[in-house]
Amino acid sequence: LVATPTAVIINSPQAGQVYTASFSMTPYSIGYQRAVADVILTTKTTNIVVSKDVSLQLSNDKVVIPITSAYIFYKVVMYLSIVITFFVIIPFGLYKTYMYIKTHVFPKWLESRIQVPR
Repeated sequence: LVATPTAVIINSPQAGQVYTASFSMTPYSIGYQRAVADVILTTKTTNIVVSKDVSLQLSNDKVVIPITSAYIFYKVVMYLSIVITFFVIIPFGLYKTYMYIKTHVFPKWLESRIQVPR
């Protein structure tokens, strides 16, 4: 697993303050993976190191096993939004555009082309 960013530096941390750092992990292989995050607090007199590790099992598609309900929800929402976009929103927009052109633009264009007899 490769993390982005590889390091986060917080200057002048304050006591009692909660700090959060987010990382994006990219898998380059399948199977058992282990991610380790080290928090190093350096003061004038001491260094404090705290580590947190997470073990993951990745499928052939590089998806975490077992698949969580959040991932299933994400996949359902993604495919549902694709279907709604391509089979509802785009056809409806094309239909409304066609009807607008047919009822407003085309009659005015046709009227400007027809010559009135004198």
